[in-house]
Amino acid sequence: MGALTKEQYEYRRESATQRCIDNKENCNSLSDEQHDLMSEICSMRHEIHSNQDSLYNTESGSFKKYFDWLNDESDECINGKLKNSGLPIMEWSIDIICMPCDNDRYEGVIDNTDEAEEENRDEFYEQCNVINNDIENYLRNIDDKHGTNYCPSGFLRIQ
Repeated sequence: MGALTKEQYEYRRESATQRCIDNKENCNSLSDEQHDLMSEICSMRHEIHSNQDSLYNTESGSFKKYFDWLNDESDECINGKLKNSGLPIMEWSIDIICMPCDNDRYEGVIDNTDEAEEENRDEFYEQCNVINNDIENYLRNIDDKHGTNYCPSGFLRIQ
């Protein structure tokens, strides 16, 4: 997969923002709060998909934000927000708590070798793809039920 230029990234961000605005203006079956949550989900899905190293690295400034958002045991989790808004919660295909991270090598979860670290990171990337798919499936279900367009089409993805 090729890297995006700054202009491509900015175009995609603006396009996604406009899609969320259009959804809010054209769909009356979701409340403003629910539309805002859908926008948050779209934004976090993109961040998780695009910034996997930040989620893997427990020392990054983003790690806690991502982990708390995904982790149903956190007060900041998306499923708590969805439940409070009256929307169905997201079903995760993996156990978020057990996802690999950079600390696994130092905490004895994996061998203290570069090869084990590479395998751990690869497993983490695979799990991020599962999370991305879970979020996209959730958004697709919302789109089907409410006639919105929150789920990314994949049209602009680089192959």
